[in-house]
Amino acid sequence: MNSSKSVIEFRDRALRGIGRNVVNFQRLEQCIKFVSLFSGSEGPLSKVLRDQHERIERVSRHTLGQAVLEIQRIIEKDNRPLPTTKDLFEPWVSTSFEFVLDRPAARQHCEELSVLVHERNDLVHHRMAAVDFDSIEQCTLLSEELDSQNSRILQLLGVFGSLVTELRQMLAEHNEYVNSTEFLAQLQSPCEDDA
Repeated sequence: MNSSKSVIEFRDRALRGIGRNVVNFQRLEQCIKFVSLFSGSEGPLSKVLRDQHERIERVSRHTLGQAVLEIQRIIEKDNRPLPTTKDLFEPWVSTSFEFVLDRPAARQHCEELSVLVHERNDLVHHRMAAVDFDSIEQCTLLSEELDSQNSRILQLLGVFGSLVTELRQMLAEHNEYVNSTEFLAQLQSPCEDDA
């Protein structure tokens, strides 16, 4: 018979593992959502700004699974040429972000993310209800599974966390340049025709 104290210790360890993994899943989800905001835009400035605002709104409502699908779409994107017809009455803006990744490694990360999405959904929606938290054996097994899962979450957090850090640095540098006198001078200087 399991003593009450040891059951509580094993149950507490399992519950702490659940909480830790759920928090780390949320951290990973936020990283993926942030990275998925960086896909190219093109068109009149007002359209690009509107599209970016709509993308932020849409991505903020994504589930982890939807965010992973968006990352996969960005990694597998095709590079379509820009349209040749431009709005003559508004500045035309084009942005593109290319994640220079080792394709096999990127696909592997996407596959790992897909597996984690399935595991996260199973943990949150099914697994916890099926565990007998009064069983030392089941709590021990769950804790071991959670520790293994957390290692994989942390690995992908490292990958996507570093992308978030780089993107934030890029945005800060871009913002600094756009607000510089050098950029303003370039905007105000007349264009010279190369023809």
